[in-house]
Amino acid sequence: FFSYLRTNNTDLTFAFQKDQLGTGDAVREGVKDLDLSEVENVLVVFGDTPLLSSKTLRDLLNFNDQSDITVLGFETSDPGRYGRLLVSNGKLLKIVEALDANEEEKKITLCNGGIMIIKANKLKENLSLIKNNNVKKEYILSDLIEINNDDGGQSSFLECDYEETIGVDSKKGLSKAEKIYQNRLRDSFMESGTTILDPETVFFSHDTKIGKDVEIEANIVFGENVTIKDNVVIKSFCSIDNSIINNGSSIGPFA
Repeated sequence: FFSYLRTNNTDLTFAFQKDQLGTGDAVREGVKDLDLSEVENVLVVFGDTPLLSSKTLRDLLNFNDQSDITVLGFETSDPGRYGRLLVSNGKLLKIVEALDANEEEKKITLCNGGIMIIKANKLKENLSLIKNNNVKKEYILSDLIEINNDDGGQSSFLECDYEETIGVDSKKGLSKAEKIYQNRLRDSFMESGTTILDPETVFFSHDTKIGKDVEIEANIVFGENVTIKDNVVIKSFCSIDNSIINNGSSIGPFA
């Protein structure tokens, strides 16, 4: 895993959280041995949010120009286990974890997406101030908001689509994320001019490439490394991978 990550990112460093003491402790371990003296921002992203877009991360970076911390938030009618964002006049006052929220706070539908960007100059100092006096007895990263505000800093939030924050920690969660991702791919191809006769029965790979004036019928699965050129018809019940389909081809059915 680590050698794979280093293949295209030779300057990566890794840190390990030996004991599961919470998200605040995880970040503290992550930056403990890093020199942040010439770093402006530290971006904290969970490893289980595959639908998070690069656009949202860029927006988060730009939004934090005027703040010390910016948190990614989302609206949902079913906030459940998510932490709630307490906001006044557009300013983020604090984040309350679901288990620690009172009845009024549980009614809040603006929730914590977990991802945040933090000015580096006081990060290590503020991480050391996080306490574990909560229901879980963990050092929770979201406590940085109150610590920052109490020190005269400014905290803000940026809203994104709920789908971008979905965490995958089970096979059921993976299936849910895959369904959303497939819908994104289908919409993108159709918006670019591809005809898909029964979209919900067609499954693409992340690297599928499609040219102009392509028609795709029903019940088709594309594996990795497929390029479809122009004026192609792919008939029903095909499974295609590691292939280039040249201009004017007609494939299938049952290929």
